[in-house]
Amino acid sequence: MFLKVDEETKRVIEEISALSGIQRDVVREVWEFTLINWIEKITRDPAKLTTLTVPHLGQVGVKYVNDVLNETDGTIDTQVEAYLSLSPAFRTLVGDIFDEKRNVIIDILQSKIDTALSTVTEQ
Repeated sequence: MFLKVDEETKRVIEEISALSGIQRDVVREVWEFTLINWIEKITRDPAKLTTLTVPHLGQVGVKYVNDVLNETDGTIDTQVEAYLSLSPAFRTLVGDIFDEKRNVIIDILQSKIDTALSTVTEQ
């Protein structure tokens, strides 16, 4: 059983699957277990600011504020404070992309391409 995902999330999962060669369901499960990990951290003390790590991006702080009744349809909206702190490595990567410098992502992709090519030629 999977969580429902919006179209943008579905597209990201498909792109990661296509880039990596990993099945879509496996990519999706990794994200679902990441979400479960984050929820587990939030539930330890829902009233305090919880810091969640987003691998390679940085940290997101999340804090429940309150629930608000939506007068138009009777649903409840939740107000959450959120803070983002990008990791130094991600900021450097963005700077390298902007400055058109060679960066670690290019090296990682080249290594993966070389590995894939050597695997194909060995068979």
